[in-house]
Amino acid sequence: MNKLKIGQKLFLSYFLIISLFFFVTVLSFNMISYNHLVKQAQEDLQKEGNKIASVLESSYNGPLTSRLLQQFFEKNRKMPLINRRAILDVQFFVMNNDGDILYANANESVVDIWLQDKNNFSKQYVSQQLAITDYENQMLGTIFMFTEIEGLQEVNAMMWNTLFISLAISAILAILVGYMMQRNITNPVRLLNGYMKKFSLKAKQAPLSMKGNDEIKELSDTFQELTTRLQSYDIDQKQFLQNASHELKTPLMAIQGNAEAIMDEIVTGEDATQSLNIIIQECQRLKLLVEEISYLTRLQTVEETFRFQEENIHVILDETIQSMKPLLDQNHITLNWNSEVYQNMICDPDKLKQTFINVISNSIRYAKSNIDLQLLQEKQNMMITISDDGPGFKAGDEQKIFQRFYKGEQGGTGIGLAIAKVIVEKHGGTIIAKANQPHGALFEITLPIQYGSNKKITKSVNNKKAMIGKKRGNNEQFSHKERNK
Repeated sequence: MNKLKIGQKLFLSYFLIISLFFFVTVLSFNMISYNHLVKQAQEDLQKEGNKIASVLESSYNGPLTSRLLQQFFEKNRKMPLINRRAILDVQFFVMNNDGDILYANANESVVDIWLQDKNNFSKQYVSQQLAITDYENQMLGTIFMFTEIEGLQEVNAMMWNTLFISLAISAILAILVGYMMQRNITNPVRLLNGYMKKFSLKAKQAPLSMKGNDEIKELSDTFQELTTRLQSYDIDQKQFLQNASHELKTPLMAIQGNAEAIMDEIVTGEDATQSLNIIIQECQRLKLLVEEISYLTRLQTVEETFRFQEENIHVILDETIQSMKPLLDQNHITLNWNSEVYQNMICDPDKLKQTFINVISNSIRYAKSNIDLQLLQEKQNMMITISDDGPGFKAGDEQKIFQRFYKGEQGGTGIGLAIAKVIVEKHGGTIIAKANQPHGALFEITLPIQYGSNKKITKSVNNKKAMIGKKRGNNEQFSHKERNK
């Protein structure tokens, strides 16, 4: 069974709605119009009967007779009766109090039906009867006004035919309009469908141009944005695989070369020991590289790796610096730590420590003797700046250093700053790199204080930790000199 397309469904739904509308309209009109005609006929009969009775009451003050009525109606031929101004055939007769018919403009057969079978008469005619009284309000007789129901039915049928013709013309126009609307809706969908079928990550397509400002245009723009992201992601993944294979290939070649040299007894003795040390070092390098790649992948793909809680940012930075003292001392670097901020914020403290360690480690590689770290609060954001007095960046490096496997001359695995960027962005913040004036590199990390407030908070801050930074003072220096003291 062939499935209906969306255009066919829309047109069929539209056709069913129009058909239902026409059916209800015709049925209700046929019933309502007939009842309205009967009611209107009764009102008109009563109105005209009142006119005749009123004229008779004003003209005579005695018993009604056939001769008087004959003279009266001949004299008043121009009386505006219904049958003179409408398409209905209105008849009447006048009867005295004794039940004798004194005057009638109706056929005798009709009068006989009324006299003999009033129930049958009511089925064939719409009628009204009105009393004729004198000046003293004494009843002189009765006037009966009636018209055939068949005449009303003919009028109703004529009106119904007129309505049917009008509805038929409207239906044709509605179907044409529905067909045009269906094409107007489905053509953009068909165009988008064709564009989606042709989409390929290998071949670039011209941007899809969709007119209008409706949901289909929004869907087109969304798909266009999605294709751009997919293509960008595909390029990133290919570049990642190329870089990863290159980074893994280098230590593997060193391991293979030294292992083969030992196996073939090309190197022996102390040289063999040195080759084994190289193998161990390259294995450790491989292990570190794989661990960082795995860690970065988890950060980017698994939201649950983050555990947000309330912590004091001063304490986090203080603990980070304490953990890095051996590395600072080893490289003879002085870290100037300046902060007057003791603010709690919602964050993952372990992840932020990893971020600060990665950025500071990068600065240690290039710094000559000093690294400056500063913590500031700007409204609802925390600003952390880390600068060094090293050679700074080459032109264009500021935009590339956060890419995976991008390394400077003294770079490590090329993963550390990429990890830092992912962690900061997962906290709703930003990290940028720029030249430090007059020399060196500067990293600016901006973190919102309450970004994680809508996430699950695992625990509250330890107030004792918050006091650590206050006791140590606002300006601190960590260097190899202090350690020697």
